[in-house]
Amino acid sequence: MTDVLSKETTEFVNNFFTDKPKIAVVLGSGVKAFEDLENETKLSYNDIPNFPQSTVQGHAGVISVGKYNGQTVSVLRGRFHKYEGHNWKNVITPIALMKEMGVKVLILTNAAGGINRIYIPGDLMLIEDHINFQEVDIEERKALHEMKLEKRSIDFYDKELTKIAREASRISKVKMQEGIYLSLPGPSYETRSEVLMMRKMNVDAVGMSTVPEAIWGHSMGMRVMGISCITNSTYYENAMSETSHQEVVDVAKKASENIDRLLKTVIDNLNL
Repeated sequence: MTDVLSKETTEFVNNFFTDKPKIAVVLGSGVKAFEDLENETKLSYNDIPNFPQSTVQGHAGVISVGKYNGQTVSVLRGRFHKYEGHNWKNVITPIALMKEMGVKVLILTNAAGGINRIYIPGDLMLIEDHINFQEVDIEERKALHEMKLEKRSIDFYDKELTKIAREASRISKVKMQEGIYLSLPGPSYETRSEVLMMRKMNVDAVGMSTVPEAIWGHSMGMRVMGISCITNSTYYENAMSETSHQEVVDVAKKASENIDRLLKTVIDNLNL
């Protein structure tokens, strides 16, 4: 991924972190997890040469590397979205960096709107599959083609990790839904008519991130798992336009204890 990461970026980060993670966790808006890593080292995005900067509330813009239960874990507290004005290279820069650091398992989290009528704010949803409505430009398509994505499985979310997540839900007693995630470019929330359309498409949750990272993480050879935190309900009577980003962040923070417990149990059951 030399066309995405500069040599200066890779060398700086690899020299900064002495421990090399095999697991990376990307935290969505307002999501907090792994706040108690042992021997934690933090690096601000601002201090990394040639690295993009996050502008969204609830994204701290920090890479943390530390130990959990003997495993070295990298936690990315902040991501980049195309609606911020970032191009596709900026969006996947953290993912490419994790690959260069030696990450094998990529866990993606996000804050999402619940399309499924039974979902309530605070629910967690394991991403079974996704629908990609993010704009993919010609340059990005060419790059994916060169990485021979077309010869890979269309199952972007690792089946073994899915089994581990289900077992982790049972062990940790954290309720977990499973469903289809739809990724839109944003930044506006969905209209009532769009929500009704998504229901007809069997969509369970909607957001503005994750899918580009899942596609590229998979294409780079990492095993990918996705978890959505349902932060707002989209019943027909409640227009999505009434949802604020602050509400999304607040609900994600409240659900973070469950996310933290679930993800730690997932890692406890990984065989790396």
